[in-house]
Amino acid sequence: MKFTQKMLSELKQAQKDSSLSRFHRRIQAVYFRAQKKTYKEIKELLDLPHDTVWRLVKMYEKEGLSALITEIEAVADALT
Repeated sequence: MKFTQKMLSELKQAQKDSSLSRFHRRIQAVYFRAQKKTYKEIKELLDLPHDTVWRLVKMYEKEGLSALITEIEAVADALT
């Protein structure tokens, strides 16, 4: 996925938004990928499985930030 400057700004702002704190790791995972970190690096930094990071990036690519800040049930539906 190619991340635009607008996407980077959106992810950076979302990390600072305290109302989104419970989704912080999801947002961070995608932000780190946008910063060209490898899946292995992100896995080690955030203690998330590789496939979870991959799914989060795909969800963001498909639906944007809203996909990262929805409840788990909605996330499962988005992946099918």
